[in-house]
Amino acid sequence: MNLEEHLDSLVPLLRTLKRDPSAGVFYDVMSGALVWTDEKLFEGLSSEQMGCLRGIFHYRTSLLKGAPEGRYEALWNRLKARYPDWIGFSASRCTPSRELLALYAELTTGRRGGP
Repeated sequence: MNLEEHLDSLVPLLRTLKRDPSAGVFYDVMSGALVWTDEKLFEGLSSEQMGCLRGIFHYRTSLLKGAPEGRYEALWNRLKARYPDWIGFSASRCTPSRELLALYAELTTGRRGGP
C-alpha cells in the first residue's frame, strides 16, 4: 500500500482538529507511537487513511526518541508541505524531551524511565 496516495484525503480531516491545551497523551499500539488526545481521528477513516496517519504518528515518535526512521519520512515531509499548521507538528510534540521519553518508556514498558 502506498500511503502517500492517501495523504491528500487525510488533510481535510486533519484540518478539523483543534489544539486542546489540556490534551493527554496515549500510546497507540498499532502505530507504536505517542498520540495526543486532540489528534484522535480514528473513527470513519478508511484502512488506508488509518495506515497513513499511523505512519505519521510513528515517524513523529521516532523523532521524539531521537532516532528518525526513514520508512515514513517522505510521508511526514509531504504532510508538512501540505499542511504545516497541523497540531501534530507543534514543537512540543515533535521535539525530544526527557518528559516525553519517560512517558514513552512508562506507556510501553510499564516503568517510569528515560535518559
